[in-house]
Amino acid sequence: MPSPGFCRKTSVLLSVWIGAFLLLQFVPQTRDSFPPGTPPEPAGQTVAAVEARPGNKSSGIAPIFLPPPPNLLSSFAPATETKPEPVKAAKPLKAETVQVTYKEAEAISPLRPTEPPPPARDERAVKPLRPEPEENRQAEAVGTVRPLSPEKRSEEKVAGKVPPDDRSVPPHAEAAAVTVIADASTVTEGRALLRLLEHGSGPSIEIVWPPPASTREQLFQRFKSCFGMRVALMDGGGGLYVATGRQRRPWELNLDRYSGFVRKPTGRLAADERGELKDIRAHHGGLGETSPVRVFPRRVDALLLGGLRQLVGDDYGGVAAVRAAYRMREGSVLVVGVEADGRDLPGEIDLTGAVAPACRKGGRI
Repeated sequence: MPSPGFCRKTSVLLSVWIGAFLLLQFVPQTRDSFPPGTPPEPAGQTVAAVEARPGNKSSGIAPIFLPPPPNLLSSFAPATETKPEPVKAAKPLKAETVQVTYKEAEAISPLRPTEPPPPARDERAVKPLRPEPEENRQAEAVGTVRPLSPEKRSEEKVAGKVPPDDRSVPPHAEAAAVTVIADASTVTEGRALLRLLEHGSGPSIEIVWPPPASTREQLFQRFKSCFGMRVALMDGGGGLYVATGRQRRPWELNLDRYSGFVRKPTGRLAADERGELKDIRAHHGGLGETSPVRVFPRRVDALLLGGLRQLVGDDYGGVAAVRAAYRMREGSVLVVGVEADGRDLPGEIDLTGAVAPACRKGGRI
């Protein structure tokens, strides 16, 4: 009778063999019977060899290694998106940068008009360029700016030709035979005569202002605003002083613009003129003895002298004294009643050609 231990071992081996056999029969069938998407159980198992019974000479069963079933989940799993490798951005070419600096531009200051150089002083200048001996300085300084003879006021008439009041005489009462109007030739000839007069060569000239005080005021304003006349004070040495500039410093007369042939009025002056002279004295102070003078632009005196030359004629170079009078007619300033060495000359000089352009455009002349 076999022992209980032997029976137990035989039973175990038989169970193992049967299980292995059944497993071999079951696995192929179940592998195809799985529904799609159902993962099979892992079958990677090793079947141990069945020990042979004692006395059994047959070879033992070799162990069978079964490959693991395929992973069905991997076939149905959604394909994972492979992230593309980020494309490295191409580095832009490094452009050559040109740094623009504005130091030079900032350093350049805007152009400014240069002040014109002072006019060259010659023998006509108010003050001599070089120091002169003491005994000759005062005489030469006085002669550099030559004033006209004193302008007579309304109390003095020129050969009875100037009526006491323009309003009492119609414009056609004294018809002039010749009216000299400014043109290029008249002004050119007058400039040459002005240079001679500034050097002391030429006749003495005396011009009378109209008699009524209201007309004198009107004429003064016209000369100042439309003809560019300046009012100044002249000391004994010929120095001119105006209401502007440094105190107690004479006015540097620009002989390229203004005439060196100044007028020296006498008698009662216009109210506005007296006010300007008062301002000049207050600005400088302590000028001592001075005389009022009037300074005109060169164009005005060139037209005046050129007109006198036409009225006098070829005898102008031999004339010693010329007298005339101002007269206003319909806004124009005329020089009438001309006498040359006491000889009456028919005609008049129209000074309208010397007025400023602003007065012409504004209809003031």
